[in-house]
Amino acid sequence: MPRPKKDLKHPHVTLDNDTEDPLEIIVSSLHRVAAGFDKINDSGLTDHALVLLLHDATKVNKKDIRKILEAAPLLTERYTRNPAEVEAEY
Repeated sequence: MPRPKKDLKHPHVTLDNDTEDPLEIIVSSLHRVAAGFDKINDSGLTDHALVLLLHDATKVNKKDIRKILEAAPLLTERYTRNPAEVEAEY
């Protein structure tokens, strides 16, 4: 039986559990991405070597790769807020 084709023009997220809050999923995903980049930065691999490896694998411009590597660990800081700060606003 053929697999259904993915609709790449209209992607969607399917939750495994209907009680999961999509916002919480996004926040936890941002935390995991930032933590992953922190591990990469702490791995001992030089920034130059990492840029070269990613450029070779993807053919993405090296300047763009550097920008992504600099910004990724900051995702949590930029796009999430401490729940205590949010409550203090109200």
